[in-house]
Amino acid sequence: MSSAYDLVVEDGFIRVIYRGPQDFETTNNSIADAARLAKQAGVTSVLFDFTFADPKGYFAETVRHAERASALGMPLEFRIAFYSPSQFDAVDFMETVARNRGYTARAFSREEDAVKWLTGPA
Repeated sequence: MSSAYDLVVEDGFIRVIYRGPQDFETTNNSIADAARLAKQAGVTSVLFDFTFADPKGYFAETVRHAERASALGMPLEFRIAFYSPSQFDAVDFMETVARNRGYTARAFSREEDAVKWLTGPA
């Protein structure tokens, strides 16, 4: 299975739904596309949803994405949620990396918690 993603405008945030194994270029494209769509929709919150993805072992690439996120259009003012119901360790690492780069970010294993945090007061 190849890496793919879909973007969905939800009430107050953009959802990026990943499918398959993580791929560096595809993920870079998803970050840029999510930032662009968020700006068009007038929102500053993004949910990266790994329900159907395989982020296992995707550690060095996660650091590289965080280093490039601002250049890809994702400003530090954005709130970012990482969600996976089955691979919390992976999204928890993503949270740590994003926070170390200055983003307001959190990892979640429950979708409703992620949505509540993203759409709640800053």
